[in-house]
Amino acid sequence: MKKINKEKFLELYNQGKKDTEIAVELNVERKLVGKYRKTLGLQSQKEKSIIHDFEYINKVKELAGIFSDRIIAAKLNVNIYQVKAIRNLYNLPKYNSKVINKDKEDKLIELYNQGKMDTEIGKILGIKSATVQAYRSTHNMPTKFTYDKISKIDNDKFEKLFKQGLSDYVIAKELNMSPDGVHSHRVRHNYIRKENLRINKAIKLTSFQKQVLIGTMLGDSNMRLSKNCVSPRVSCAHGVKQKEYCEYKTEIFKSLGAKCNYHKRNVADKRNGICYEDYTMSIPANPEFSFYYNSFYPNGKKIIPLNLLNQFTEVSLAFMFMDDGTKTSNGYSIATMCFDKENIIEFKKFLANKYHIETTIHKNNSLYIKANSRNLFTHLISPYIIDCIKYKIHSLVTS
Repeated sequence: MKKINKEKFLELYNQGKKDTEIAVELNVERKLVGKYRKTLGLQSQKEKSIIHDFEYINKVKELAGIFSDRIIAAKLNVNIYQVKAIRNLYNLPKYNSKVINKDKEDKLIELYNQGKMDTEIGKILGIKSATVQAYRSTHNMPTKFTYDKISKIDNDKFEKLFKQGLSDYVIAKELNMSPDGVHSHRVRHNYIRKENLRINKAIKLTSFQKQVLIGTMLGDSNMRLSKNCVSPRVSCAHGVKQKEYCEYKTEIFKSLGAKCNYHKRNVADKRNGICYEDYTMSIPANPEFSFYYNSFYPNGKKIIPLNLLNQFTEVSLAFMFMDDGTKTSNGYSIATMCFDKENIIEFKKFLANKYHIETTIHKNNSLYIKANSRNLFTHLISPYIIDCIKYKIHSLVTS
């Protein structure tokens, strides 16, 4: 790193030259000039150009902490750097949009106790609703928001019309609003038409289908219970590179009405701007799934159901691995991060007791099959691994 000649630096600085100009003269980087200037305790030329007017400085002192530097600069018709310089020079507080002064705090609490929503409080106090929300969160104050407050629907009139068995379209005409608005209100307040509840015909699962279902449910598949249906349905998405695997699983559940569909997202992923594509296997709602749904989602969150482990087989293990497993340098890893650690510990014990497979749980809750169990694990799942997934498994080591 180049050293800066102090005498030359001070000469240029006293001429009123900026950091960039000094950097060019001394043939060094601008950042180095800035750091060097700060070590000498010198202000930048912008800070030096500050208006040293007592009245002006007092105005900044009055407004600092209440408004942002940008708003203060606009109010005083000056450069934002001048405001920042005064604030730094006099150690004035920086504006924080989430800080509420005492007067507004008392008024906020009063309005909150009156049952006002964040948006209503924000409008009255002249602050952002997000600021009100942040204050509530830090003081453990539950939200006062309800859809009824913003809904234009007279619920008593709606209920009366709904009980008459009228359609959303007819109700919308009576209430002078859109059918979509009526539908949204009906769904939100759980007004379900009995005739619209789909009761699908029960289709029995074969023994093989049950084994596959348990394995893929511990992998990528999930079950959903729609509001307009009394039975759960199954779905599972795979990347386009696993199209063949998705079609294979769809074929297994073909007797249950399974279909494989291509899907491309309309919205790009914010992280990389890519519109992801996938293939989704979907199985229609089936009363036979209810037992599995209640086992996998006892409290709404997906678990590893211990009551189903007596039905868990090598087939289940293979499909769980094909869904969520990877080959490591010495063993295997299965992505079990979505499950609680206690749940994974029980599954770990199950694998050890039934198959003598030794595993460890990583910090991210993924399950790692140890190197000394690699051959055994490979032997158990190999007969059920289809060709397009064989890249995931090690070759069997024979002694």
